[in-house]
Amino acid sequence: MANFLTTVQFPAVSGLPEDTVQNDFSWVASDLVTLRAMTTAAIPSFYNTVHAPGTVTLASRLSAKLSRAANIATVKYYDVTTHLSGTPHGSPVAIEQFTLGAAVDGTCLPEEVAVVLSFHSLLTDIPEEVGSTRPAARHRGRIYFGPLNTASNQASDASVEPQTNAALRGAALFFMGLASAPWSVWSRANAAMYTVSGGYVDNAFDTQRRRGHRASARTSF
Repeated sequence: MANFLTTVQFPAVSGLPEDTVQNDFSWVASDLVTLRAMTTAAIPSFYNTVHAPGTVTLASRLSAKLSRAANIATVKYYDVTTHLSGTPHGSPVAIEQFTLGAAVDGTCLPEEVAVVLSFHSLLTDIPEEVGSTRPAARHRGRIYFGPLNTASNQASDASVEPQTNAALRGAALFFMGLASAPWSVWSRANAAMYTVSGGYVDNAFDTQRRRGHRASARTSF
């Protein structure tokens, strides 16, 4: 079996490379052809299709600051089979493009605001701590989903809007159902990949600070 990393990149309408948003997903497959037979359709579907229990798409909750130009979203495939410890894995072995679905709301939240999709492999009998190490943490991963528009905000208490939460859970369940090339947690510490077996999305926003823009003006007093 081979091990692959896919990086999904969403350029911003600003056109600035530093404003591009990236989500990473890891997979185990017999070969690249087998993986792409599944992910070429599945990765765009993750964002652009409604997956139960959600009733909205993830794309509809993403900020209007991300470009919806035709085929501007990019999926880069890397073969990391011999780089599981995190050594440099070189250039992509394949590149694909797709179009990100429309935003339902043009009003944007700050770019650094995100909803975290947390996922993990089977944790049975894996301890949280052994001495100074944390074995269970090596079986967990996360995606910072964002930047977001205001449709993702539950205005009454500034929590994650329930259908945004449900859409993320549905998309994760969809990926978990792709059995021919399992969605995986990549543990660089263990130099291994583990099939995702579950996860969660809570109703609190999180922050991905590197997505925030620098101030363009300062007011003194």
